[in-house]
Amino acid sequence: MLLLLLILVCSFLISTIIFYDANKGKKKKRERFDRNNRYKMPPIFWDEYNWLSLKVYSMQLKDCDNVRVKIDQFIYKYEQFVDLQVFNDRVGILLNDYQKRVNHLQNNKN
Repeated sequence: MLLLLLILVCSFLISTIIFYDANKGKKKKRERFDRNNRYKMPPIFWDEYNWLSLKVYSMQLKDCDNVRVKIDQFIYKYEQFVDLQVFNDRVGILLNDYQKRVNHLQNNKN
């Protein structure tokens, strides 16, 4: 009986050492995550942004209200990205360009 208990304890210790060494050699897989995910926008965002920029650049005085509505729809469509810096920068640039164009058209409507 004592011999069986001794064999059981020895086999437990040996198996523990073997499994410990087997797991020690394996490296943990590091999960890779993208550090720039705060700045990534969907490609359709950039397509629509570029389209609106061209609309602002080529608008006439009679088109100002229509372009402003399109800009508001654009902002509403992508409002889930309002926390991202790139969204805020691009919308600010778009609104600034729109305002400059409106002022230019109003001052030169002679």
